[in-house]
Amino acid sequence: MKNKLIRINVYIFLLASLVSLLMACSTDEKIGIQEVQNEQEVTKFLNASSNSDMKFVYFGRPSCEYCQAFKPKLENSAKKEKMTVYYYNTDKYRDSSNFESTLKQYGVTKIPYLVKVENGEIKDSIFDVSHESEITEFIQK
Repeated sequence: MKNKLIRINVYIFLLASLVSLLMACSTDEKIGIQEVQNEQEVTKFLNASSNSDMKFVYFGRPSCEYCQAFKPKLENSAKKEKMTVYYYNTDKYRDSSNFESTLKQYGVTKIPYLVKVENGEIKDSIFDVSHESEITEFIQK
């Protein structure tokens, strides 16, 4: 009987540990830079006026040296602030029929470009930023 009770307690402990670990992993996936899976994912942020959540969209590309310098700073700032930043890779979507209209909707004229969206509207944007502290300040305000 005593062994059975010990075994049950061990199983409960292992199950609780597994659940905690899974919850921690799923939370971490939403923090930092997350590449968008399709163009509609970013256009819906501007069409979602009922959604009061603040969203950040980063426009950049792997072939841009300035973007490659900006991205790790943005990643650090997003993780510090426990925010998700949606990454729109302009190289990936360049040949898409919606590419130009997506850039126009967000007011993208150069990259790297970071946009803050709230209630379906662009609230603020930054580009040509070289210091991580400036990115963090932008996310916080």
